[in-house]
Amino acid sequence: MVPPPVCPSGHTSESTDYCDICGSPMASASAAGGGSAPAPTPAAPKPMGVVCPNCEVMNAPGALFCEACGYDYTTGTMPRPPEPSVLDLDTPLPDAPAGDAAPSVSAVETPAPLPDSGSGTPAPEAGATGSPPASEADPAAVASAAAALDIDAPAPQSQPSAPSAPPAPVSAVAPPAVAAPASTPSASAPGIGPDASGDTFEWVLEIWIDPEWYALQESPDPMPSAGLPDIIPLRKRSLLIGRPSRSRNIHPDIDCEPDTGISRRQAQLSTDGTRWFLEDLGSANGTFVAEASQGMPTDPIPTGRRYELDGDERIYLGAWTRLVLRRATPEELEAYASA
Repeated sequence: MVPPPVCPSGHTSESTDYCDICGSPMASASAAGGGSAPAPTPAAPKPMGVVCPNCEVMNAPGALFCEACGYDYTTGTMPRPPEPSVLDLDTPLPDAPAGDAAPSVSAVETPAPLPDSGSGTPAPEAGATGSPPASEADPAAVASAAAALDIDAPAPQSQPSAPSAPPAPVSAVAPPAVAAPASTPSASAPGIGPDASGDTFEWVLEIWIDPEWYALQESPDPMPSAGLPDIIPLRKRSLLIGRPSRSRNIHPDIDCEPDTGISRRQAQLSTDGTRWFLEDLGSANGTFVAEASQGMPTDPIPTGRRYELDGDERIYLGAWTRLVLRRATPEELEAYASA
């Protein structure tokens, strides 16, 4: 049996349209007594990161390349292996020809023995065992030997007050020393001083944190506080710019950690002794160059081609990093001389 309807005020009514007691419409009661509103569907969980399709390593959301293998999410390709450069100190040099090798000390020939006196008997060596020096020979014996050989005997000489030391044997004569090469790097060569050991330098590289460049990149990483720049003396002709990686055995000369927008092998900075060059090594976010008097650069330099740097240009890379190449001051030459 179906119970009689109840109005919104709680009165039992036999009418189904209006309450018999208070006259309230019954439709509102039926609507009020209807089923509850459907529960909202739970929101889908947000992704935790980006999985690399090459090595299946989880990376941070919004990453442009894989931190483990370098896979580029934008182009869908692996990073281009760096081409060997003659300016890279890590590149093995070709073997020198056998004829160009410096002669060893043992290969130096000793002087030939003295020729014989013409009688078929070789002349004794000076200072040989059992043969006294010519200054200590008996004049009578010398005259007798000269008569037997039919030669003029030497005039007798006065004996010295003290016998002189016998000369050293021919076999004990030291070979001539091999002269060292006279050519050394020029003192005016940038980055390389007059000492071939590389302990001196003439150029430095400043690593700055640029808030203006950070604002243009819109990076999700928080920017460190911009303080004084890091000064790196340039003692090599070729230097790698990037971030270190122990798993991939990458140890750059210019360490740009902790800017995660910079690739492990970002760019190569090199010199020919007069000019400085910059080459992008296929980085994920590119390498930018602009003069100090201009605004922020918008186009990166070409990948795989050396770009000649001007004395007033700045290098921008990553999320906030700016590099400045300049000559070292006298105070820096003294401060970093033994570093």
